[in-house]
Amino acid sequence: MSFTIRTFILILALYVCNGAASKETEFVTKAIAQNRVVVFSKTNCPNCNTVKQQLEYLVTKKGFKTIEMDQLANGKQIQDALELLTAIPTVPYVFVNGKFIAGETDLKDMHQSGQLQKELYNKRNKK
Repeated sequence: MSFTIRTFILILALYVCNGAASKETEFVTKAIAQNRVVVFSKTNCPNCNTVKQQLEYLVTKKGFKTIEMDQLANGKQIQDALELLTAIPTVPYVFVNGKFIAGETDLKDMHQSGQLQKELYNKRNKK
């Protein structure tokens, strides 16, 4: 498993924020490290559904990992860990190549400017 510097910083931030490695923190860091694109989402969230549709359109080669927090028993704790990491309390949480992209509006803006495509297809960052 290869870790980028960004992934290491994310892991370090989660440990510092939580004070210890909870299983939710470990789950989040592992998901970010093991997937080129990961979305932490909720099934009943319209913004989450928009983001997933946008990514389905853009990410065709390897796809992306979606984690539906409302379908997990510890989903609230996972969201708490993500909030500590990102300082954002709302879903979706989108990570590309270990980098936090933010939510629907930021993803849409990045797509329109071409920055999202650069992040998705940057060969240096592919896992």
